[in-house]
Amino acid sequence: MPVRGKIDEDERLTELARTGDARAWDTLIARHGRRVLLTLLARGVRANRAEEIVQETWARLVAKSRDGALERLELPGLAIAQAIHFSLDDARANKARAAASLDESDEARGVVDPAALPLDRMVSREALDRALQELERCPPKARDVFTLVYDNPDLAHVEAARKTGLSVQRLRQTLCEVRARLRAAMED
Repeated sequence: MPVRGKIDEDERLTELARTGDARAWDTLIARHGRRVLLTLLARGVRANRAEEIVQETWARLVAKSRDGALERLELPGLAIAQAIHFSLDDARANKARAAASLDESDEARGVVDPAALPLDRMVSREALDRALQELERCPPKARDVFTLVYDNPDLAHVEAARKTGLSVQRLRQTLCEVRARLRAAMED
């Protein structure tokens, strides 16, 4: 199918889905679901949880369309943004649960080596400092891309690419390269 025909079909399906058409939703979910899943996996979400979040994302979008709450439906960007939002909520909830369980831990009962906590904090701080130094050594454009995307977690890569003047593929490649450098610096 020519590119224009595919674009017209996407626009037609998107409009039908926005108004609640179940078949249009099924087609769009099949077309864009993998990309949403891969985005979560690339962000470090465990595979099982990523699949659950993708299902939650599509269910939320379908429900919003049924309720008439979707003014615009831009896919896969909207689905990716919603999935990232869910994954961030998930991470915050996990952090809160971990903090709550820490209250019930050995530390709360006073049996933890008091020297271990400052040492752990010092090691974590040193790893963070190494990562920040490595980020400063990255080329300015790579630093800008990384900062833009990580300061705006709901920003779709398509929009970030437009803002930075890069292709989406180049933006993602740059993010992967910077993350790899930062991980290596933190592991040293």
